[in-house]
Amino acid sequence: MQLEIKPISKNHIVTNFDCGDPRLNDFIINDALRQKNDGWNTTYVATKIESNKVIGFFALKGDLIILTKKTKEKLEKDYCDIPAIKIGRFAVDKNYQNKGIGQYLMKYAMGFIVQEICPLIGGIYITLDAYPHKANWYITHFKYRENTLISYDGERFVNLIFPIKDFKIE
Repeated sequence: MQLEIKPISKNHIVTNFDCGDPRLNDFIINDALRQKNDGWNTTYVATKIESNKVIGFFALKGDLIILTKKTKEKLEKDYCDIPAIKIGRFAVDKNYQNKGIGQYLMKYAMGFIVQEICPLIGGIYITLDAYPHKANWYITHFKYRENTLISYDGERFVNLIFPIKDFKIE
């Protein structure tokens, strides 16, 4: 299946998107376009060629990895933080899951970050916050590394990092 990946617009059809996670469904249906317009992030949507129905998406935004005093000493750096690009949201509609689209979309997102964004603004890592039961998928398939556990909105997530210098085009 050939996909087209573009920044979300009002022309994209998101109303029936269902990845099985109510929070991600709500984001793409109600928040993604508004957050793009307000400058919080940019959501990129995947559609079949010549269709506007969204079958998957990822959202990108700037990020920082804050260094502790101990880490700064270990790295022998005076920096307080390390620049990164965050994949803030990532999902594939249930009708298209387990067909390789998720892997394709993640590779696309990582390649886009490395080849298009980092040459313009820099960056050392790609970061993402995964549900604990999903973290191993990113670690196994894409070589992300566990950074730390975090909590927000009453849920726990695994913060994962990927060194941009390790990205290889296949």
